[in-house]
Amino acid sequence: MKYLILLIVAALSAVSCSSKPAPAWQQESYVSMENYIFNYLSGNQKFAEKHFEKMIESLKMTTDPDEIVKAYLLKCSLERATFTESGCEEALEYLPLLQNDDNIRLFSFLTGASKSSGDVPERYRKVYELLSGSCDTDALNSLLKSEKNHLALLVSAAYAAKKGCYNADTIDIPLKAASKNGWFVPAVKYLAILQSYYDKTGDTKKRDLIKKRLELILKRDN
Repeated sequence: MKYLILLIVAALSAVSCSSKPAPAWQQESYVSMENYIFNYLSGNQKFAEKHFEKMIESLKMTTDPDEIVKAYLLKCSLERATFTESGCEEALEYLPLLQNDDNIRLFSFLTGASKSSGDVPERYRKVYELLSGSCDTDALNSLLKSEKNHLALLVSAAYAAKKGCYNADTIDIPLKAASKNGWFVPAVKYLAILQSYYDKTGDTKKRDLIKKRLELILKRDN
């Protein structure tokens, strides 16, 4: 995952550019975080949980709520990226203790509590503002294509899909990112959405091609 630019709130300052090495908790949490992201999105839930627990253990060494909550915000982000409903309850417990506004804004965005763009992290602000108005899929697709962080891309695309603002290109963008990373779970989700989209628009040829593609890849679990 060399090309993965990690989600800003989950970036744990792995190794400093200075000669002074990063504290052990940062290095350990960084490795656990990367492994958690990959295993969660590739469908290896058993291994994902193990790496999540290791990440929590490392972060709790700081006793800092704003560091610990990043693990739970990351978990909530992955749930949003894979269309898994949750109220981010584990992060909610830390909310009264948080002092970092970025963490608070991310929690608000992920839980749908944002009332204005000021309540949204900078990374998601443009997509939030865009989808607060009329559905402009051309502008949306351009915005998604410009996002270099593939996890943030999936979160933004899922947000748009939930809002009902998308076309085939909107779905194809995160689908390609998920496929490139080997993220099986969101890739299957987007293929299913694309199949439904073509069914609704009456493009039976493309619908059947996507259906066949799904059938072939899902055989891996049989």
